[in-house]
Amino acid sequence: MRLKTRPPEKSDILEPAPRRDQAAHRIGTTGCPLLFFLCLAVHTGCKSPLERLAQEREQRAASNQGATDGGVSILLVFRPPSNRMLTEHSLTRRTEHWQSGGVAQSLVEAVEGTMLSRFEPTDGGWVLSQQTKDLKVTHNGKPVESKLISLVQSLLLKVRVSNDGAFVRLDNPDQTQRAVEQAFGSRNPESVSQFFSPVQIEERARKEWDSKYRGLLNHPLSTVDAFYLMDSFGTADGAQIGYLLERRIAGTTKTAYGEAVVLSLRCLTPAQAADAGATSVADLDPEVLEASVECTGQELLAREPFFPIRSMVSISASPTVTDGGNALKVTFEKQVEAVKLE
Repeated sequence: MRLKTRPPEKSDILEPAPRRDQAAHRIGTTGCPLLFFLCLAVHTGCKSPLERLAQEREQRAASNQGATDGGVSILLVFRPPSNRMLTEHSLTRRTEHWQSGGVAQSLVEAVEGTMLSRFEPTDGGWVLSQQTKDLKVTHNGKPVESKLISLVQSLLLKVRVSNDGAFVRLDNPDQTQRAVEQAFGSRNPESVSQFFSPVQIEERARKEWDSKYRGLLNHPLSTVDAFYLMDSFGTADGAQIGYLLERRIAGTTKTAYGEAVVLSLRCLTPAQAADAGATSVADLDPEVLEASVECTGQELLAREPFFPIRSMVSISASPTVTDGGNALKVTFEKQVEAVKLE
């Protein structure tokens, strides 16, 4: 796949990201999604306009089932920890390497923070409250200052979830709007208002929740079950690296939080997607898949009570560059891990 550049959109919060040879240390269009990753109800990462979700329940003979659980079905019931605080540490990092005038160059942008989550029972379901604290953004190791960082940390998101684990709605839209006004004033930039509008926040939160849990909860699972996500991440020059992520049930394991369901992660080429039966993924277009993408990762979901223990993925690509551009190797890493539940 040839490297394609995404045209700027009104939803981009700041001006386009600086080119790699500039010294400005600010968050551009490719940095902003990292911030949003920290304040939304998900840990699988930065979502782009390419984001599409679909699940495929592969139907195979019982003899093809994995041996991890001896062919026994796994049931992941949505019973979150009631009125307990889950503390998670999150780290998202993008690293780029290239040659300029025969000299090796590199760029590292990172976002690190602490996420606090609490499930509270309510009529017909649950309210999940989430907030990001101790947020640090760095550009080549140097701290980045931005009103967006203050805004993300001031947001307290409350999401209503049904008893069976389905996303219902954003429960506090007015509070999110007030947080935007307090961070940027009443005359905040139009792009900020649009991106952080209650409608946009709810839509992103819904997509994040569904991409993690839809199809996983309250029915038998086995090691032939897989779920697929069409996603992408951006480079410093504004290009998008598209990939198809497979999340496959790998069995169960013992953890400090009790038994957990294990999901293995990998990226699929168009040919592998066809072999896996994932060709019906919504809007799957082989043209947007970066052929050089490779990724590995794993997720752990606690069973009783239900909550995410760990999610980690590493994605690398060396896209084809045209028009005399410099060869680029980019790595995108995301890790979120439970620290304590109290």
